[in-house]
Amino acid sequence: MKKEVIELKLLIDKEASLELFEKNKEIVEQKYCYNNTFNLLSHDDDVLTNVATGKWKIAYCFFRVFDKQDVYVRHACFYDVERHVMIDATATLLSSFHERSNIEYKIIKLMDYHEYIDALKKYHLEPALVEYLDIETETIRTELINDGCMALD
Repeated sequence: MKKEVIELKLLIDKEASLELFEKNKEIVEQKYCYNNTFNLLSHDDDVLTNVATGKWKIAYCFFRVFDKQDVYVRHACFYDVERHVMIDATATLLSSFHERSNIEYKIIKLMDYHEYIDALKKYHLEPALVEYLDIETETIRTELINDGCMALD
């Protein structure tokens, strides 16, 4: 099976992220990225179609909290496979979202629809998937720390 190789640091598509938020603002909550990702997939037919057809993947990652500080937080959102950008409705709720030049992400794991649903079933519908992604998360956390960054949950 061919292993997918992808650039580890990606940037947000701010416009697409804002559009996704505006369309679904009643279900997107600040600081609830894992639930938001699950809820968007469950309630927005366009998101479901994009993920089910492979156009988007569910992305577990660390995102850079501040432009001028090397602080990263574990996070979940969507990855646009064709355009190689992150679509992140939760990030639009950051107080600094509009002022930021960009938001940087470091990928822990990209999942297609089936892998994501299977992981949720196996791990009791816990959308953070902490146990499922433990090894991958700690590998990326170590890389970030070795680069002089803070990597938080």
